[in-house]
Amino acid sequence: MCLTLAITIAIILYATYDVSFYTKQFEELGITEYVEFSTAEESIKNILKFLSHREELDRTRFNQNEFLHLQDVQNILDTAMVWGVVLFTIGVGDIIGYSLLVKTQESTTFGNVFSEHIIRVLSVCGMLILGSLMALGISYLLFDFDHLFIWFHEVFFTDNYAFDPKKSLMKAILPDELFFAFTIRIAWILFGSGLLLLGTKLIQTNQLYIEPPSLKAP
Repeated sequence: MCLTLAITIAIILYATYDVSFYTKQFEELGITEYVEFSTAEESIKNILKFLSHREELDRTRFNQNEFLHLQDVQNILDTAMVWGVVLFTIGVGDIIGYSLLVKTQESTTFGNVFSEHIIRVLSVCGMLILGSLMALGISYLLFDFDHLFIWFHEVFFTDNYAFDPKKSLMKAILPDELFFAFTIRIAWILFGSGLLLLGTKLIQTNQLYIEPPSLKAP
């Protein structure tokens, strides 16, 4: 469970800071029709650097409400980063601890126990990720993205500002449609990761072994 959450957080953080995703969406969503591409690109780079504490937010571009909103986002990402590290550490520590315990109780090597257990854990992570995606898909069918997006802001933000894209550069370059595309992208990455992790079970020798064809003498 700990590793599942750690992997999910890592994927979300990776997707969040991927500048190329946003610049591609600027073209696909027609954002460059009312905001110059260079302005949009410079602005999103400034936002992402601000969120990762690498640069101050350009206050000539963004007003006080936008600054406070992005501070909330920054706090959420910082918290996610801390929890990701903690959960990953706990998950790896659990695998190592279990392997050491089994090694002392059975006449086997640490390497064998560790490899078998980590494959088992990763395959469970894959199942949990795929199961969570299924649950989120059902939630989307029941409530649709707009309701879930509003609920997310009401729960995780101190103030739920209604930004006008005509007055807010942040909203102009980051419309709801972009966040929908962002959510779909994360879902696909998680889906692929879930399948990959689930497939680690096949690494075990007994399941992966394929009998070679017999060679007959000419």
